[in-house]
Amino acid sequence: MVRRTMDHGFAFLVVVLTSVLHCGCGEKISNRQDAQADCAAVHDPLGVPNGEDVSRWRRAAEQGLDHAQFNLGLCYWFGDSVPKDESEAVKWFRKAAEQNHVEAQVKMGIAYDSGKGVSQDYVEAIKWYRKAAEQGDTDAYCMLGGAYLEGRGVTSVV
Repeated sequence: MVRRTMDHGFAFLVVVLTSVLHCGCGEKISNRQDAQADCAAVHDPLGVPNGEDVSRWRRAAEQGLDHAQFNLGLCYWFGDSVPKDESEAVKWFRKAAEQNHVEAQVKMGIAYDSGKGVSQDYVEAIKWYRKAAEQGDTDAYCMLGGAYLEGRGVTSVV
């Protein structure tokens, strides 16, 4: 059982590091926020929302729809059609992330990694990146790889 767990942990690390090499995030970047933006940018294909979009998303988010919660979180994160409020953004990202919305899980990781909207907590960041990576999100693999390379919130596997 212990050997099986170690093998699984090592395999996970290999996948993470391979993803880092593939996406180029393994380079030492002096500004971690630039690296996070490069590796885990979330783009809204609809462009900047207007007030009507925000109203619709808020109604749907309050009814528990994860994608609407995520979109509303993005509005607060970037200050699109609402006052910028990273704490409010994290509130909505968390609701979506807890429903396994993978992009929201990555944003939760970024929030904890950077200390935006929450107290900085690398271990909590890893928790959220890992949840997203387990769903196959390549941005999350990239962020995990960077954390392993820098030793943020992880213990050495090797």
